[in-house]
Amino acid sequence: MFSLLDDFKKFINIVNNYRGGEVIDLTNYPFLGAATLLPLLGYMKKNDINKYRPNVRTADYCARVLGKIPHTNTTLPFEELPKNMGEDEFADFAENIRKRLLSNIYVEPQSFEFLVTEVLNNIYDHSNFQKAYSMSQQYPASNVTDICLIDDGISIPGNFENAGFDFKDDAEAILGAINGTSTDIYETGFSGRGLNTSTQVATLGFKEHMLIASRRGVCYVDEIGANLYKIDEKFIKGTYVSIRINEEKLGDDLTKKYSKKVREIKKIKKERL
Repeated sequence: MFSLLDDFKKFINIVNNYRGGEVIDLTNYPFLGAATLLPLLGYMKKNDINKYRPNVRTADYCARVLGKIPHTNTTLPFEELPKNMGEDEFADFAENIRKRLLSNIYVEPQSFEFLVTEVLNNIYDHSNFQKAYSMSQQYPASNVTDICLIDDGISIPGNFENAGFDFKDDAEAILGAINGTSTDIYETGFSGRGLNTSTQVATLGFKEHMLIASRRGVCYVDEIGANLYKIDEKFIKGTYVSIRINEEKLGDDLTKKYSKKVREIKKIKKERL
């Protein structure tokens, strides 16, 4: 099973090999997952690219993702998010993913809802997006599910700049946001903890990975710590988040269990993609 970082690199390779025109060539990719397809479809929408040429093995899957043929019970296809959503709708969105994709395996509802709604909160409260999209995919053979969201908004580094914050580069800004730095002018001492706790729920609770790409930065977090990468600005205009959870039988409220700062995970690698 490819990691979220591997899937994101696949997206970058596809865009790097794109030579212009109306068609994206996917023939060299016999496997494509949500963590590759969501940023790719967002890129295609942003650049008015309306056609793709799939590998024969992925043709049906791509058609299901785009709603051209009925999707299976392991796929929540590519869809545009409404311009306005409230907290009750955030909860409904998370519950729909859990019930549609995780119905056969117990996932602690409160922690899963927190994980998804915190990402939605950041999109709707801070990004000022024009377009935002989602896609989720369960991989039964690997016992994992990917939840992916992307927006074309201000970006995490852009919000930091608007607030007058200093930061080394875009990836460092993302890590700062994960570690609790907040641009909320109404900060009460709790702002910024949500993204931090959700990252730890994903990586320590559900034992998998989380990837956040925003503008020219990428922060990939696993159980050990955070790896930082630099990308070209053409790939992600706003912010892209992919969350992978392991569908274990977990009975604890993970939001209470994992409330420490990610910065307390000692091993922080800084690399370049």
